[in-house]
Amino acid sequence: MASYETDSGAQIAAIKASKERLGFQHRPDGFTAYGVDGCPAGWFVVVVRPTGKLESRVLTALGDLVSVADESARIFVDMPIGLPDGSEERECEPQARQRLCQPRARSVFRVPVREVLTATSFNEAGEISRKQTAIGAGRGKGVTKQSFAIVPKIREVDELLRGCPKARGMFREVHPELCFAELAGHPMKHSKRKKAGREERCAVLRRYWGDIDELIHAVLEREQRRRVAHDDILDAAAAALTACQPENLLRTLPPNPTKDIHGLPMEMVYPGVG
Repeated sequence: MASYETDSGAQIAAIKASKERLGFQHRPDGFTAYGVDGCPAGWFVVVVRPTGKLESRVLTALGDLVSVADESARIFVDMPIGLPDGSEERECEPQARQRLCQPRARSVFRVPVREVLTATSFNEAGEISRKQTAIGAGRGKGVTKQSFAIVPKIREVDELLRGCPKARGMFREVHPELCFAELAGHPMKHSKRKKAGREERCAVLRRYWGDIDELIHAVLEREQRRRVAHDDILDAAAAALTACQPENLLRTLPPNPTKDIHGLPMEMVYPGVG
């Protein structure tokens, strides 16, 4: 990762180069990039048009986005794609934790096994997970409340990609903290739920989008906080910024990802700007 410790000439040049590499020029024949994060209202989306224009929207169903997006579009979502079905954790999770270090490594939780998607309660999810992840006579891994809370959204993404070839060609998984770390040149120091953390992440986004504060303000004015949280906007923006990058500059964890039993890649994509 690059290091941006001061507002030096070298830093400004590096940011300018990163902007150019990320496609921050008028590109009339380019693709539309979408960054998506789950929110209380459903899904919050940051849209980057080929001209660089920023837009946002709130959706109750991801399928609605697929129906209006061109097939050339990229949709990068902060939600697991490609699910494990045994005792082994997906490779991308421990690799992301190692890259982020503490305390941000704690933001990368273990993705539940596919069978957990059928659970109707937290206790049932835990029982299924322990059974599926057990090795020999040992006790398997349970499910955290954090991961169980997003099971409906994991299920929605999984069902969409398994049933819609168009969607499968557009969607890729990101982890916003991994994206922010690469864009900044270092992992974020503060929690995104703290004021200092929100400002820290806004500062990273401003390097690439001078009008990001206007978008955030407009969304918070338009949407009630119980529908879209401040950090939902930041996470979706980081995903959208990553989606803007040329294909040959995108990086993945692991570098050579495997696929789950349905052919969905078990990877995390991040911007190779460092």
